[in-house]
Amino acid sequence: MDGNGRLGRLLITLLVWSEKTLNEPILYLILYFKTRQSRYRVPLNEVSQTGDWKVWLDFFADAPIHASSQAVETARKLVKLSNDDDSRIRTLRGSRATRASFAKH
Repeated sequence: MDGNGRLGRLLITLLVWSEKTLNEPILYLILYFKTRQSRYRVPLNEVSQTGDWKVWLDFFADAPIHASSQAVETARKLVKLSNDDDSRIRTLRGSRATRASFAKH
């Protein structure tokens, strides 16, 4: 509620980037934590109450794996969309050229 969670999630991404694990801060880890907020708080509270970091680290370690998979899937969809658009454009250009050719004769 005080913004510490948002700031912490941003700092995680920047820390991973600053350690040269990523060339750019492109993994959107915040979405992983935000969509799993109830699951996110349980291991975090466990650290506060018992000092047991294992559950939190296991949870955290899934974030870049999931974010990377999502980034790859998004990139694949964008490449497909771009290829589909290129194909449509070529088809439209071809049909215009054909119509122009018929109009001349």
